[in-house]
Amino acid sequence: MVSFASEIFMPLCHRFMKRFQILFLTLCCSLIAVADDVLPEEQLYFTVSASRTHVYEQEAVLLTYTFHAFGTMGLSVGINKPDFEGLVSQEIPQPENKSVYTETVGGRVGRAGVVKQTIVFPQRAGTIVVPGLTFNCEVHIGQGDLSGLGPKITLKRRVPNLTLQVDALPQPAPKAFGGAVGRFDVTTNVSHNTLRTGDIATYSVTISGQGNLRLITPARLNFPDSFDIFDTTTDDNTHISKEGMSGSVTFRYPFMPRTKGRFTMPADTFCYFNPATREYVSVALPPVELNVEKGLRTEAEIEAEAALRESGIRADRQEDANAWTKNWGIGHFLGGLLLLIIFYFAADTMWQRHNARKQQMLGVRGARVRAEKEIARAKQLINTGDYYAALSVLTHCLTHFAQEHIANHNSETATLSPGEMGERLLSEGFSAESVALWQTLLRDIDTAAFAPRTSDNALINTLADRASEVVHIFDTKS
Repeated sequence: MVSFASEIFMPLCHRFMKRFQILFLTLCCSLIAVADDVLPEEQLYFTVSASRTHVYEQEAVLLTYTFHAFGTMGLSVGINKPDFEGLVSQEIPQPENKSVYTETVGGRVGRAGVVKQTIVFPQRAGTIVVPGLTFNCEVHIGQGDLSGLGPKITLKRRVPNLTLQVDALPQPAPKAFGGAVGRFDVTTNVSHNTLRTGDIATYSVTISGQGNLRLITPARLNFPDSFDIFDTTTDDNTHISKEGMSGSVTFRYPFMPRTKGRFTMPADTFCYFNPATREYVSVALPPVELNVEKGLRTEAEIEAEAALRESGIRADRQEDANAWTKNWGIGHFLGGLLLLIIFYFAADTMWQRHNARKQQMLGVRGARVRAEKEIARAKQLINTGDYYAALSVLTHCLTHFAQEHIANHNSETATLSPGEMGERLLSEGFSAESVALWQTLLRDIDTAAFAPRTSDNALINTLADRASEVVHIFDTKS
């Protein structure tokens, strides 16, 4: 009979399991294939809107990508990096906790929220197509918020392409125009109006306002022929917001006069296009008068300064360092450096000890708060008649409370017996009397677990009060 069952029944089971495996794999593939059927497009989709679709070259356009969800679900979104051909783009940072609002579409109430915002600046005239983005979505069905966990499906959603009509800037453009589009103010400044030959001064041009600030390139200024001009630097103080790019950029032109006399840096003009008025605006940069006196350095020293400037090395810093070591003496310098190193390591050690003690004290103070909450919970259990649960809470509370008063406590500390833990507490500076009170209370709690039930209520209430006293005594010591 057994042989018959094994010959007939087992092969049937084997064939059934193979068919079940095939069916299971088919079902999984089907679920993936019909993810869009499980969550139709009208229940979850994305849209893109532009702050304007008809603009001038270099005029800012805000692109806002928004999700729309109908039904109860959790949602997390990943975005493939777009390729904005013909556009310069700047991302607007989004908050971690995205703002979600309620919307009604076609009589259906759902949720919507912004997932991405980008500022783009068209770089050419004509029709520019902003490619539609693909959003990789993980959807948790049946959750009421965007972060909930639940049955998960993975799907993709895509927004359609968006078309921008870009007008060319009016022609002919002024000679001074360098591509700035927006609304700007311009100020100039020179670090020294009176200086000596061989001195370094800086002429600064600051452009502030709203527009394509980061795309503005420094103008080429006409300095006197006897001036050495060094590399221009840029200070970027701009930020991106929904209104576009705003703030300021400062172009700094370092220069060094080689001959004495009175010089005039000629007037210049900064020109930009204002898309609001559809006009070019020219801002006059006034001439700057400079008085250059004879310097103390020789022509050779000035040549060395210029060479160091071109190589990116600051000669004044190098000369200051050399003068310091020469005047003070190399021996004193090395001795002072050694003392500085010793002081650094001593201060670092003291600081680490201070932080360790501070962290320990923070843990000890927190231990009392946690212990008091546990004792309060034990008293609630007593009031409901759950005496044994109350005793268990008190035992755990007192044991964990003592562990937190031991420096560098870890998982091994939790395995110590009350006697061993008492010895560790004594080594931490606790008095023998307070440790004895703690150990006696633990023994009394253990004994009460086997006391007649007629005396449980009064006895356990007393034990809870004693636990509060022990916690107070330990906290007073710390």
